[in-house]
Amino acid sequence: MAEFNARFGNGSAKPSPGATSPAGRQEIAVHWQSTESTDESSLNKTEKAYLDYVKARNPSWVGVHSLTFKLGHDCRFTPDIFFIDDTGRFIAADVKGFMRDDAKAKIQVAARLYPMFTFTIVTRNGTGWHERVVRP
Repeated sequence: MAEFNARFGNGSAKPSPGATSPAGRQEIAVHWQSTESTDESSLNKTEKAYLDYVKARNPSWVGVHSLTFKLGHDCRFTPDIFFIDDTGRFIAADVKGFMRDDAKAKIQVAARLYPMFTFTIVTRNGTGWHERVVRP
């Protein structure tokens, strides 16, 4: 545990009491910080508009390009906006003006590999938004 804290931070991760993995190793529960991460300068106009829409819904947490999901060797996917909705679900939203084949494949693979997140593809729908959930 001391090695983990020395490598990854100030002890924000603590072992779960008595929890062990199938291999008999002690598991570590990582505690999230609930601070916003909004690097809005990296967003385009449509993504910024969706971020404003999400913030108007008063989520408990919002992040911009906060997590990158590893899909395979040298293949990663970083959704545009993350937020925790009013039901407690962690939503990973990828805002698209148009969809390329590789982007569609990446979000589908991410949804399959990380089912604890709800992945959505967001497109502008006239004056509103169309949020399509990607199923694993």
